[in-house]
Amino acid sequence: MSVIAKWATRLIAFLVLSYLVAISGALRPLVNSIYIPFTDFITRLGLGEMRDYSDRLDNNLIVLYFLFSAITAVLLIAFVEWSIRQVSKK
Repeated sequence: MSVIAKWATRLIAFLVLSYLVAISGALRPLVNSIYIPFTDFITRLGLGEMRDYSDRLDNNLIVLYFLFSAITAVLLIAFVEWSIRQVSKK
């Protein structure tokens, strides 16, 4: 398989997996336990003028949810590629 085809497959797999993980709600408990302490930490840094606390909570919930979905998709792709390499060695 050519290099371009491999990277195109990886990109499509990343987009599909991150979407599926995001809509499945599998990471919701993790994000719900992290987003309030994360917002408090960002608030304590004092990075200048900030919006209302409730707006920051909503934004951080969404950002963290999709960030963890993307990280999960990357890890799944890496695991599948590693598994394929292990099977092809045998």
